[in-house]
Amino acid sequence: MIPLSMTLWFAPALVALEDFSAVTAMKMSFVGCIRNVLPFLLYAAVNVILLVLSVTSLGLGALVVIPIMLSSTYVAYRDIYYT
Repeated sequence: MIPLSMTLWFAPALVALEDFSAVTAMKMSFVGCIRNVLPFLLYAAVNVILLVLSVTSLGLGALVVIPIMLSSTYVAYRDIYYT
C-alpha cells in the first residue's frame, strides 16, 4: 500500500496544476516521495492517527481534519516541486 500511496499522493496536483500526463505525474509523485521518504511516512502516520481520532467524534472532526490535510498536501507539493 505504501508504494501505491506514494504514486498517487501528488499525482492529482501534478496533472491539474502542471498539465502532466497521468503516468508521468505518478512517476514524479513516486520520485518526490522517495526523495522525502521519512517525512512522507511521518506525515502519513500522523494523518492516519488524526483521521481515526476524528471518526471517534461521530465524524464531525473530519470536517476540520480533511481540509487541513488537503491544505498541507498542497504546501508539501509546493515545497517539493518548486524549490
